[in-house]
Amino acid sequence: GAEARAGRAAVFEPERSAWLERAAGPLPADGSGPDLEGESGTIAFALEPVATAALLERAREAWRADAEAVLVSALGRSLTEWSGLDEVVVDVEGHGREDLGDGLDLSRTVGWLTSIRPVRLRAAGDLGDVKDELRHAARRGLGHGVLRWLHPDDGLRARLAASGGAGLVFNYLGRLEPGGGPFEVVDEPAGPLRDPSAPRRHAIEV
Repeated sequence: GAEARAGRAAVFEPERSAWLERAAGPLPADGSGPDLEGESGTIAFALEPVATAALLERAREAWRADAEAVLVSALGRSLTEWSGLDEVVVDVEGHGREDLGDGLDLSRTVGWLTSIRPVRLRAAGDLGDVKDELRHAARRGLGHGVLRWLHPDDGLRARLAASGGAGLVFNYLGRLEPGGGPFEVVDEPAGPLRDPSAPRRHAIEV
């Protein structure tokens, strides 16, 4: 019920100001108007094996940074150089099944779980700053979603809904090793995953 949802949201109340500080202004756009799923396109590229090894192995050894932090840092630098802005805020998405250590058992759940939190990236920042910003999000940013969707204050929910990643979301899916389990990645088309007439929440998904 409403009281139970409010009680869960109260646990994350101390995070309120930190999330509100990460409001984002819009990124430059070529036009305006509705942005629908059916009008989206895909641009894909792959790193060479040497660059992939540097990203996955050498970065951890040299800078004690995981692949997600390196990629988010590169994204921030690219966005600030392209836009001319001193800082940008992007949404960073996680799989939502992290072990939060608080007795939350997801082992018997099915379906798509996700967590999204805004991350501030500065033009003058470096990889260390990005690591600190990513670590800022306790419980991988779960509190942002709880406050946005479950807090009893309509005004706070609206402010958190209006803030966020300036129309861009980043999701690092991790390493997908062939033969690493009972499932494999296949090339067969799966058909549309979203309604073509649905509005896109993010103009750019990385």
